[in-house]
Amino acid sequence: MPTCPPSSPNVWAKADEAIMTAATIICYPVIPWWLLLSLLPAGLWMVWRTCPLDVSGGWSRGLLLATRMLALLIMAWLLLQPERRTVRLELEPPTLAVAIDVSASMTERLGDNSRSRAENAMQLLESREFARAAADYRLAVFEIGEELAEVGADWSELHFLTARSNLHRGLNRIVERLRNENLAGLLFLSDGLDHSGEVLDPRLYRVPILIPALEKPVAAETDEPREDVYFAEVSYPSRLVLGWQGDLEILLRRRGERPLSVPLSLSEDGELRHREIVDFAEGESFRRLRLPLAPERVGALPLKLELDLEDGRQGRRRSRELMIEVVEAEGRILYLEGAPRWEFRFFRQALQSEPDYDLLALARGVDGGFVSFDQSDAPIMSLDLSELRGERLRDYSLIVLGDLPASALSVELARDLRDFVERGGGMLLLGGRQALGKHGLLALPDLNALSPVDSRPESGMAAGRFPVDFTASGRVHPGLRDWAESATTPPVLSLWRPVEIREIATSLAAAPGGDPVVAVRRYGAGRVAVILSDSLWRWQLDGASVPGQDKSLYDLFVVRLVQWLAPAERDFSDGGILQVLTERLEYEQGQTVLVGAIMGQPDLSWSERFSCLVVGPDGRRRELAMASAMLEAEVGLRRELPGLRGRFVAASPGRYRIVANLSDPELQAETEILVVEPERELTGEPMARENLRALAETSGGGFAEKADWDELWSTLAYEPEKTMAVSETPIWNRGFWLFAVLLLLCFQWWWRRRIGLV
Repeated sequence: MPTCPPSSPNVWAKADEAIMTAATIICYPVIPWWLLLSLLPAGLWMVWRTCPLDVSGGWSRGLLLATRMLALLIMAWLLLQPERRTVRLELEPPTLAVAIDVSASMTERLGDNSRSRAENAMQLLESREFARAAADYRLAVFEIGEELAEVGADWSELHFLTARSNLHRGLNRIVERLRNENLAGLLFLSDGLDHSGEVLDPRLYRVPILIPALEKPVAAETDEPREDVYFAEVSYPSRLVLGWQGDLEILLRRRGERPLSVPLSLSEDGELRHREIVDFAEGESFRRLRLPLAPERVGALPLKLELDLEDGRQGRRRSRELMIEVVEAEGRILYLEGAPRWEFRFFRQALQSEPDYDLLALARGVDGGFVSFDQSDAPIMSLDLSELRGERLRDYSLIVLGDLPASALSVELARDLRDFVERGGGMLLLGGRQALGKHGLLALPDLNALSPVDSRPESGMAAGRFPVDFTASGRVHPGLRDWAESATTPPVLSLWRPVEIREIATSLAAAPGGDPVVAVRRYGAGRVAVILSDSLWRWQLDGASVPGQDKSLYDLFVVRLVQWLAPAERDFSDGGILQVLTERLEYEQGQTVLVGAIMGQPDLSWSERFSCLVVGPDGRRRELAMASAMLEAEVGLRRELPGLRGRFVAASPGRYRIVANLSDPELQAETEILVVEPERELTGEPMARENLRALAETSGGGFAEKADWDELWSTLAYEPEKTMAVSETPIWNRGFWLFAVLLLLCFQWWWRRRIGLV
């Protein structure tokens, strides 16, 4: 490609420290250069030869000759199709990652240190030296606690309160998140006390890690080593279903090296339920325990864990109190799926956040057995479907069947499922090619009798883009009518068709041709729904939402459909019963507790006779002011109800009783909550100096004591990333050139007429 002479010197002109530009003129000739260079002199010669010689005055002939030659030169210039090329070189500064440990152990001050680790970290971040060193870099700031969070560089927003510091996990996620960045280094502000137990990613050692010492070395204790055993972590379900067995998972941590035995006891409302001896081997620092929970009554279940340490030993956290809510089994859901698919994942996610439902999700393995999964998609147990026969199905209020062949269920189990629905249970068929096909679940006569639709022999799963809209029946359906009118539904990419709606069934959502997408029916005392697509989960990915709702369209649709199939709403009786409600049964010290009161069939004066008392852990009583309000999720309800609302701050840890009454002993209600001290990671351990030093040196960075912090920045390399942007702007297609040619031709015609040549 030929290049015309530059319009400016072809050198880089530095506009500022980060941007340099250069410009040249390039040409894209319409005809070859050699032909253009040959024709241009010939054209100029023809112009000279054809210019009239009998013009009065030589200057008049010269003017005519100049205008013609100039017009010809402009035409030749346009045939070159010149463009202005601008090359812009931008220097993007490298990235400096800043990882800050925000666990509570950073607030500890050990030995003769006058400042805590967190205070030293803040001193470094707010120092002029750090500001000067970081000015040349793009900062990426992260908080590492239980989880990793990217934050801004506003150091006043840092709060060192996290209960656990999963440092290695956080560092691994940082290097993964910044894998495509020009990373100059990583400033790591931490005490090095990791609780994640993960192995560091090898890519981390290719980034210089700068670690300042946040405390002076702590002198070793000269006395006999102190044995310190405490509850590092206690994990338990906030809600259990009566008759179900849950697990109480305990992580015990101790400081010391010698073998040690510690008695552990579990009490329920002051009564001992379990006791065992926990043995620590020599050098063992952690022990994980799992205690079974099998509640025998509905209501609040107060539990207390205690470590019975011998005299002379110290325990940082020797006891833990917790409160679990035990509910009836009406909210249990069983979900049986074939090979795990996207619908399996998103359907589970939609229900796992619902406190009134307990979902047991199982997927079929290659051996035909079913395996259940937890919230992290990890298999946790297997189940033989023969255990679900007969009366065992009554433990559930809804059965969800996924993309399964008929062979996955026995004829006897299909018959039991039909009886289950007939007696009042709910059933949802999440359609798929297997389940809806001729060898699928609907091939079983007992399940086919429940179906809201009939398939034809030619029916199949069609692929495409099928718009979906709620039908007139769907918009007034009890489960959808309060939001279906305002919802915008994305299309689905698959649809089982053609099918016929049975006379006793209703289509809630359909494609434009009338093909049903969601159909429901009643069967006996129960209800049945079928989804005739295996891509409804894409509603979640499309980000569709409903105005005025805090859930995505998919989550809201699934929850409302399940509520209709298996009503499990935490509601009150219509028999005039007073209830006092809170969102949950366990709060942290200092949190605000919102209290609600509702009453079935209230008279107009019930609020005037209402009073509410809060009895604290010290026995002191105080009256709680209540005001009329519409109550919903803030007190654990799922639909808006009129009632009274009040709030108080839980200032002290312990058990609180909330008693409401209407000046009548028979119209009294109460609930109990537990207020616990906020969990904090206070280990009493000095910073892991040697581990941090080894990490810094292995990565090619540096570890520096406080007096040498300024030396850390010398290990950072400033290597900006060069980005070249090339742009071409046509010159030949400007209207100016056409105007100039027309002007020259018109001037020549006018001049020739003036001098008598026309």
